[in-house]
Amino acid sequence: MKKIVILLIVNIIFGITLQEIYDSSEPSNGYDKYIVLDSQGVYEGGIGIYEGTVYLDCNGAVIDLGYGNGIWVYSDNYIFSSLNVTNCTIINGEYYGISYSGNSEGNVINCNFINNDYGIKFYDTSNVYVTNINFVGSLTYAIGIYSTTPTLILEYCNFWDNNDGDLMENCPGWGSIWTPWEFEDECEGLLSENPLFIDSNNLIFSYNDNSPCIDSGNPNYTDPDGTISDIGAHYFNPSNQNDCIVNYDTNNDGELNILDVVDVINFILHNEELNCNIDYDGNYEINILDVIIMINLILES
Repeated sequence: MKKIVILLIVNIIFGITLQEIYDSSEPSNGYDKYIVLDSQGVYEGGIGIYEGTVYLDCNGAVIDLGYGNGIWVYSDNYIFSSLNVTNCTIINGEYYGISYSGNSEGNVINCNFINNDYGIKFYDTSNVYVTNINFVGSLTYAIGIYSTTPTLILEYCNFWDNNDGDLMENCPGWGSIWTPWEFEDECEGLLSENPLFIDSNNLIFSYNDNSPCIDSGNPNYTDPDGTISDIGAHYFNPSNQNDCIVNYDTNNDGELNILDVVDVINFILHNEELNCNIDYDGNYEINILDVIIMINLILES
């Protein structure tokens, strides 16, 4: 069992890169590359897209850019590129989470951009639809506009604690900035509220039950439970809210240590009996992300 724990810790420290996933992805559903990430995963680093159509569904996973380059898309008149992104939490980008340039196109739906220099940057004549996004803790702006001609439709997003401001542009109720470019619409449904994540320090981006992002998303979308869409990468299901998130001590010895980690690993590998109260990440599944959070808590204590 010690060997298993060590191997899991090694996998956590040296996680799989997004570039590896991108390189091995295949065409599907009309896209040149169709990528669905493991909801349990924390993927490292960004990618560059300069040809083809790409769909990236993070399925609730985290992409940690490690204070390096983000995900960029470039297209020109000779080679077309596009990127559609859903259900991603993208963190720690030195320059941006995602950048669209040239005449690239895309949709960014139900994501979190957290602790990036910029959440998303737009250049040239890019054409992008953005909705149901949390932009939190940007070191500069949440959204950066670097030309006068991109087309950006922005709706039902939440901006919180962005250092230099939320939008590098005019939007009704939101201050102006240096470029004369204007949003395509009236930026309907924008919020400026603390999203009230359960524990963002430990990569738990599910919501407390009083989050302002619940049922505040685009009314043209619905969550899996049939309610109005939530803003962000995870939806809130009140029928699943219970004590599964709060008790870290699996063996009830009054201490969180490696024995608790072993209990969880035994459950994952061998389906051994275990109370649900170790679902730390709040996704109502017990998986490797719960192990990552436990190890982080042990190392911090």
